[in-house]
Amino acid sequence: KITINGSKADAGQYCGKLTATDKYGLSTSFELNYTILENQAPQISSEIENVLMFSGDATYEIDLSSYFVDPDGDMLTYNAESGNPGVVAASTSGKILYLTPLKNGLCDISVSALDPRKAVATQSFRIAVRQKGQTVTAYPTQVQKDLYIATGEDDMQTSVKIVSASSGAILLKAEGTSSAFAPMVLDLSNLSPGRYYADINYGSESSTIAFVKL
Repeated sequence: KITINGSKADAGQYCGKLTATDKYGLSTSFELNYTILENQAPQISSEIENVLMFSGDATYEIDLSSYFVDPDGDMLTYNAESGNPGVVAASTSGKILYLTPLKNGLCDISVSALDPRKAVATQSFRIAVRQKGQTVTAYPTQVQKDLYIATGEDDMQTSVKIVSASSGAILLKAEGTSSAFAPMVLDLSNLSPGRYYADINYGSESSTIAFVKL
């Protein structure tokens, strides 16, 4: 049996010579002409959806073979990178992607599928992590510039008031859309250091979340 591994050579026309020799020294040869076709890169077969996770959740697993395909039928290897490893740890083993939530926040995950010729397909998705039972969150709790307001998985009309904890004065009002994966961003760089509240109204619900401006 002769096996030709086309992934280890460039595309083109090739000729191989096979010689068989018996114990008496007699031999015969056979020439085999064959063609290695151009390699086709892996492709995205389905997009990985954004994931809402909660602090303390067990490691989440995704079978990446459901999201990538190789037109040549080659076996793929997978790599993953967390854009914010302090929020979500990402790793791969074989075709499985492992995601472990570490703390509240938003994280982009990039996943790549490589064929034996190192041709690659890459896609990204987002993970939002929050405390169990929270339908809305504002982070970080210690703000230097931007405060992020994140609601549910779907976009929602959201209004926010920033209130001084000491005087009760409303210092900023903002309206827009927000979701867990596309939070509303408030620039608080003009606020003085101190304690504040974010009064958040979204859909038919409301919530008040305390934070500190550094």
